[in-house]
Amino acid sequence: MKTNLNEADRYLLEHWEQSLEFEQGMNDVRTKYDQVFQAVIDELKEKEWWKEGAFRSYASQLYGCIGFGKKVWLSTDHKWEWPSLWLDDLDLEYILVDTETTPCVYVWLGGSKNQGPSPEVFKEKLLKAAAPQIGKLPPRLQKYESGKTILCWPLSGEKAALKQMLLKGETEALIEALVNELDRLAPFIQPIDSVLGVG
Repeated sequence: MKTNLNEADRYLLEHWEQSLEFEQGMNDVRTKYDQVFQAVIDELKEKEWWKEGAFRSYASQLYGCIGFGKKVWLSTDHKWEWPSLWLDDLDLEYILVDTETTPCVYVWLGGSKNQGPSPEVFKEKLLKAAAPQIGKLPPRLQKYESGKTILCWPLSGEKAALKQMLLKGETEALIEALVNELDRLAPFIQPIDSVLGVG
């Protein structure tokens, strides 16, 4: 098998010491971005609706997502199968680079391993139970559904603002913006409780 080093590869080799510094710098930025994600979770825990010990959360800059849900919604140990509330596609590559991928907020319905309603039944029941909450959302937040997600909306207009907060080092403003987006999902906690028959 023949492998050729291209021009970019050769440039890195010729400037290896500088490349290592850039690599370490990028790792440092990712570590600090992880801290932003954890700060978002910490801020959510201060919300009136967050009951201590009732929720579990997940945050990772590596996967570009922040999610949470009530422990009683989880009927399997598989972390991706529980009904939960998410802010996704926050990867630095998506926000800082000009791509079509846009951060989005959504309710994840859970998968086949969940012992509650199937995603199809869950979706139907949740739409009915959450009708009052859905009615209060701006139109663009109501209509976007895909696969196992529901009440999903893209943050297309906010993407540029998030980018500027990052570039200017405005981490407090960034944390507040992300918290506000996730806080929009709080009114759907009670309808999910109702559909799953838990409290």
